[in-house]
Amino acid sequence: AAMPVRVAAKPIPEKDSANNSARSDARIGEIHQALRELHVLVRSTRLYQRNHPRVLESLDAAYESIRELAGLMGGLELRVERSGLVVPKLNEAPLSDPRGDLEALAADLQRAGIQTLVFERRFHVGELDTLARLMKTSLLRSEDASRKSGNSWWTAKLLENGVEGIEVNTQTDRRVDTVLASLIAALVAYGG
Repeated sequence: AAMPVRVAAKPIPEKDSANNSARSDARIGEIHQALRELHVLVRSTRLYQRNHPRVLESLDAAYESIRELAGLMGGLELRVERSGLVVPKLNEAPLSDPRGDLEALAADLQRAGIQTLVFERRFHVGELDTLARLMKTSLLRSEDASRKSGNSWWTAKLLENGVEGIEVNTQTDRRVDTVLASLIAALVAYGG
């Protein structure tokens, strides 16, 4: 008489879940690294001349990281919120920021008048260089001028420089609760 074979109760979903979690953690690490490199690029562009070796190194590093992520994720979208940076394709909550790197990048993006930043699947290194230089220019303008012209300035400058693979402050699909939270935060911030 043959003994019946016992089958374990669904081990595959647990394994898939663990793999998905590990994959998600790795993706978060890659996003953190790419955003740190973007921040180094923004800072080095502000500090050094355009062809300085540090600027060129940081441009190459940021481009490679962001290009790879944009390719894997079908584009990389960042949204600057009061509490940090959000990558909507990953999660609607701000990215964790134990070292404070992302907070500094978010502050620079806000000062430059950037609320959303989208890297299309195909963008080129020249467009990233142009974005960094435009951020430098934007940061040098007075805050009042930035607030008055914000989105239109970015749209005009990206168009003028032929940047098609990177979008700044374009309307993106947002979940209603995020929009509501942003509106409430704006009301509280401006005493409404």
